[in-house]
Amino acid sequence: MATSNKGNVAVRDAWQSGKRTRAETDSTVLVKQGLYADLAAIQPAKGVELVTGFVVESSTLEPRKGLLGTLTINLVEKDVSSGTKPVGALKSTIEIDMAQLEKPILTKSDYSGYADVIELWKAGPAALRSQYKYKDASETEQTLTGNALIVAQLALKGIDTYLAFNPVITRMSTYKSRPTPENYGKICAPPVTAPGTWVYLKTSDRIVQQSDGKYVRTEQWTGADEWAPELYESA
Repeated sequence: MATSNKGNVAVRDAWQSGKRTRAETDSTVLVKQGLYADLAAIQPAKGVELVTGFVVESSTLEPRKGLLGTLTINLVEKDVSSGTKPVGALKSTIEIDMAQLEKPILTKSDYSGYADVIELWKAGPAALRSQYKYKDASETEQTLTGNALIVAQLALKGIDTYLAFNPVITRMSTYKSRPTPENYGKICAPPVTAPGTWVYLKTSDRIVQQSDGKYVRTEQWTGADEWAPELYESA
């Protein structure tokens, strides 16, 4: 005897769809009903943004009589859940740190155009250096002014470098099965970004098995003004 369906078998939102929870992390639930095969075809993957600002955290498809089914989709805020959690991870945490990098003063944009005159000044005799003077290519005596003078004054104090602050994004994720490292050493976007315009290089992807058998993966992205494409390929 063939199975028959009675009533509405089209995929549709159930009456209980749209439950919204306000908490430390907001969430919502979608419930759809229809033919099991049709629901299976639209069951979303984790991380898909089905509702503006909300992404799929999990979904369950239950069979019902007459080849029917019920699809329950749990969604959570995009910025705090699956949007930052890699596929297959049980949970993830994000850390944003501003790392200190020591750079030569002459690489700073305000002073980068004075490297040549500063080298001439440094190469000159002490009597001229103390007066912030130097001789140009024609042996004409010149006096440092403006930003070039500032660089020379700092140099006489023993200051040739400055501290720059670049973002380092770290994501720690827990897995039941061992994940595969990916995109390390490549230019690629991190799961979240720090304020500002940065180009990120994935600088770490470390996997450690814990005593309970689970795996903890630590990924790290380092931001910079630029990463030379001649040295680092894009993911």
